Amino acid sequence: MGKAAMEEKQGTADCPTCGRPMARGRIYSSQGFSLEFLEDGVDPLFLSEDDVTRAGGVVLAPRRMLRVGNISCPAWHCPKCRQVVLAYGGDE
Repeated sequence: MGKAAMEEKQGTADCPTCGRPMARGRIYSSQGFSLEFLEDGVDPLFLSEDDVTRAGGVVLAPRRMLRVGNISCPAWHCPKCRQVVLAYGGDE
């Protein structure tokens, strides 16, 4: 288990850049569409989450069946460094 996953359980995290405490929150996507990470240069117009995975991307939060409501991932924000660290693939 990585440091971020362990700190998620504790509810705290330190910025990987400056070491200051980060604010805990969530990254949201509205209307139930999936939340995904894609490398630069990859076309984001995919038809399925399997297409994202095949392209080397990561589905951070899966789609909801009826595309109703928000989906989210736990995240921490450092306002000084303007970075967000997020956890994915676990229980919400």
